[in-house]
Amino acid sequence: MTQQNLWLADVDGNLVRAAQVVGLSVYALGGYPVGKDAPGEVTLRADLAATAPDGSSLTRTLTAALPFAVVDELRRHLVQQLARLGESAEPVVLRVELKDNVIRWTVDRFGARPEAPAPAPVPEPAAAGVPG
Repeated sequence: MTQQNLWLADVDGNLVRAAQVVGLSVYALGGYPVGKDAPGEVTLRADLAATAPDGSSLTRTLTAALPFAVVDELRRHLVQQLARLGESAEPVVLRVELKDNVIRWTVDRFGARPEAPAPAPVPEPAAAGVPG
């Protein structure tokens, strides 16, 4: 079993914005299940949130044929395909696992980093003449 963690970034260092990744799936050619009996190539489908010219929301789907031989090759193609729309430093971690010739992955999305907590309020001094 192999598991890889990586940042989704293209060769220019652009990272996929976490909010853009709304779905990832992989299909074998001819609709076969992705497994040891699948043909030698699979297709990645990545659904990414996008904005239309009129400002409305839409989903953009990218597909790419991928060699099924090794996880490293799959990982490289995932990085190339998904990171093309990256415009933010908000990271996404993709975990890829190959076990018994079946590829599985999960996407961990990270939101904005929490800001430093506000300092604790300073207690007000007791009013004059009032026992404290």
